[in-house]
Amino acid sequence: MLTRFEAGLIGISWLTAAGLASVDAKAWDRLSANALVDNPFYARQYVLAGLETIDRNTGLSALALHSAEGTLVGLVPFRKRFGLPVAEAATNLYQFSGAPLIARENAPATVAALLDAMVQRLIPRIWVLAHVDQNSELMALIDDLAPARGLIRIGVNTYPRAYLTRKAGTFEAHQRTVYSKNRAKSINRALRQLQDMGRLELEQVTEPNAVRARLEDFLDLENSGWKGKSGTALAASGKDADFARLAFGGIAGREGLTQIHTLLLNGRPIASNLTILAGTTAFTPKIAYDESLRKLSPGIVRAHLMIEAFFNHAAYAGMDSASTNASSNLLGMWDSERTFGTTVLGPDDWRTRLVARAITDYARLKQFAKKLLKRA
Repeated sequence: MLTRFEAGLIGISWLTAAGLASVDAKAWDRLSANALVDNPFYARQYVLAGLETIDRNTGLSALALHSAEGTLVGLVPFRKRFGLPVAEAATNLYQFSGAPLIARENAPATVAALLDAMVQRLIPRIWVLAHVDQNSELMALIDDLAPARGLIRIGVNTYPRAYLTRKAGTFEAHQRTVYSKNRAKSINRALRQLQDMGRLELEQVTEPNAVRARLEDFLDLENSGWKGKSGTALAASGKDADFARLAFGGIAGREGLTQIHTLLLNGRPIASNLTILAGTTAFTPKIAYDESLRKLSPGIVRAHLMIEAFFNHAAYAGMDSASTNASSNLLGMWDSERTFGTTVLGPDDWRTRLVARAITDYARLKQFAKKLLKRA
């Protein structure tokens, strides 16, 4: 099914999962590379990997927005819930941003078209966008355009997400200004201890076949630790492992999204990081380390060496930790943090506020349940 309608000079198509899979590959890739907010979790390689595995038969739909010239200027993967006029921007277990892909060029017209479609009831009237930067250019644009249309944006369940910039200028300056004295001492001690055990190096691979080979090492490393024992490692589920191999490893014609950084000790992987790229930003959604070496902090050493590599190679402007954990170690190693959370967008009335309140209450209930389980 494909429903198409006009909102101003923008054409909007409501796509089923099959329609989403048929979006022109070059147009989708071009949009991902030039989006107002970088979001690799909505990149073609990542989304289609989900459609073929963990997101199959989950009711995933999408809005595709085209300019008058036919250029793809927006893509919004989403799901409707329980027949209500509420849409949730797509997020599965491994998607850590629900920011729509909106082309930077003429973004105000594209966002205005989406908001007008909401007001005209052509699309759901209330939208829930999880894991979005509350102070991004996209949110600021919505704040500018929504009030005149009787719409309101509410941010809930906010948390700090570590972000790395180049504002220090050099790796040495970054260490002096960001690392605490205790942090610097512990990292240098762990680094020396690992180097005393043999040849230590941080390897970065980008070539697709090399990425796929190192991805298998990552899956083994993650599955050998507590995540494997708890059943939450990617390799603990056949479907999740299949997703990882497609989302990060890709297939011919759908690859190039991922870099893998592996900390090697005498050629053996002891810590690994999956990095996915969008626009000018690198995202680090998955990490793993050899837990038998926990006392030597191989994961922290890997993070330290990745910061050094970031400053020495100007491949991208910033790094997003893609971590929803407010206590992430990177908050003490990276130089910035951004406020992420869930955005609820809808009519400026009780309905939108009720949805925002329900989301807040549900999150609090989950936190309360976790505390009870820890005490049990």
